[in-house]
Amino acid sequence: MLFVYLVCSGILWTIASGTDCPSFWIVFEDSCYRFEHNTLSFAQAEEYCRQHDSHLVHIETARENSFLKEFVKYMDSTRWWIGLTDDDLEGYWVWHGTDVTPTFTDWHSGEPSSSGGNEDCADLLLSGGKWAWNDENCNTHRHPAICEKNKNVEVAVIG
Repeated sequence: MLFVYLVCSGILWTIASGTDCPSFWIVFEDSCYRFEHNTLSFAQAEEYCRQHDSHLVHIETARENSFLKEFVKYMDSTRWWIGLTDDDLEGYWVWHGTDVTPTFTDWHSGEPSSSGGNEDCADLLLSGGKWAWNDENCNTHRHPAICEKNKNVEVAVIG
């Protein structure tokens, strides 16, 4: 099993090749993350993640959010799709494909704004030197995606 460790700002990341996560996925706590650099609509990004047995990232804690912000700051893009949407009911944000509302949020000041009445999907945006969440048009904007899946857990069967 090959592990490459990256340490930045006190956070240890593991790029694993082995049983925890597929090759070229990033391990953090109980999840594996894939950063897709092609620019896609929100629906295309979610489909891309599904094709890789995952979903657009559901950011559940400040620690997970900090990990993602620290990681993407070394990437070329200044916007990344996350799995949050209010497409079904304006102003009611849920993780895509669920009815689960976020228990943690990190919106930029003034966001979500629903500018033009059609910003129903969220991205992680670098603006004013700060990474935070922003609402965006799901169809007309194209961004890279952050996919997430649970780490594979090996279960020993005894008996």
